[in-house]
Amino acid sequence: MKATTVRSNASGSGVGGFFNWLHSIQLTPGRRRKSVSPRRLGEVFSHLATLLENGVTLPKAIMTIANESTMRWGRTLLMSLHSAIERGDSFSKALSSQEGVFDEILIQQIRIGERSGNVPQVLRRISDKLETDNDLRGRIMKKLSYPAIVTLAGSGVCAFMILFILPVFEDTYRKSKIPLPLPTQILVNVGHFTTSYGWIILLALIGLAIAIRQLRQKQTFAIAMDRKLLRLPLVGPWLVDMAMLQFMDALGTMLESGFHLADALAQCQGTVVNRAVNQAIGSLGKAVRRGERLSREMDRHQHLFPPVVSQLVIVGEQTGNLGPASRQIRDHLKKDVERKTDNFVRVVEPITTILMALLVGGILLAIYMPMFGMLDLVEK
Repeated sequence: MKATTVRSNASGSGVGGFFNWLHSIQLTPGRRRKSVSPRRLGEVFSHLATLLENGVTLPKAIMTIANESTMRWGRTLLMSLHSAIERGDSFSKALSSQEGVFDEILIQQIRIGERSGNVPQVLRRISDKLETDNDLRGRIMKKLSYPAIVTLAGSGVCAFMILFILPVFEDTYRKSKIPLPLPTQILVNVGHFTTSYGWIILLALIGLAIAIRQLRQKQTFAIAMDRKLLRLPLVGPWLVDMAMLQFMDALGTMLESGFHLADALAQCQGTVVNRAVNQAIGSLGKAVRRGERLSREMDRHQHLFPPVVSQLVIVGEQTGNLGPASRQIRDHLKKDVERKTDNFVRVVEPITTILMALLVGGILLAIYMPMFGMLDLVEK
């Protein structure tokens, strides 16, 4: 079976790329969805699978879903699909006509289901997969939300005190001609610098982000940057597992859909956010097309493929069941991602809380320290 290589819009990488992936890309392979979120897509496919499994024709099933009150968001899309099928197009062709909405791998799965007469089963498998991945993404976001909220709230409180509360006290101290202690003077200087040059700092940060984005258009720079990020302590192994999960999802989906290994690997290239991993996937495909074993080529990229993944691939090759083996690999990686997320949060959460408490407490202490001098003057 000939595969068409899918290129993913992988402009983000590292921690930033992970959050982009987490927010807008499902854990199953494919390009970023522009119009339909994975949650909504899973809902539509689940309804379609239920109706088709009970003997409802595809046009009637799509029309029924489009008429539901909860599907107002996708009524135009569903009616467009219905019209295409009524004109004689297959379901996969109707989906591919909606450019940028449905990824190529998903369409390939449905196309193969049409040839084998198993469209309801394929739709059920896709919807179950989307639901599982949405649950995983939700659990990860929930775990990361607390340290993120604490950091955001603490930073906001610190900025508010320095920019709005401190000037009021500074004016009072200046009129009272009280010498400022060193911590207070440092804080005052920080406030003046932020007020005077804060916009320059903001513009510099924006310029830096734009410059990095432009540099990442160069493949060599992007690969080198992503490779460095994968080697970061604590975060690096986490990002490796994220990338491996994306890759094994893509590979397993293709193998279970009937693709040969070489074609499946070609289809997988471009589905991972991290470009260093994408480069490694490309080398895997070339090696398999040369007749080498997948597991042997994985051994040459030991920093990317965990030993458990490599060993399960070896077992799958020996038994000829690489597709089922990929499911076990995905289950293992999902548990590993959650475990490393828990470990990351356990380390970051107390550090973030303590750091924010120290910052807020330090700023308050610096603001009120001159008050003690004023009280001494009053007593004298």
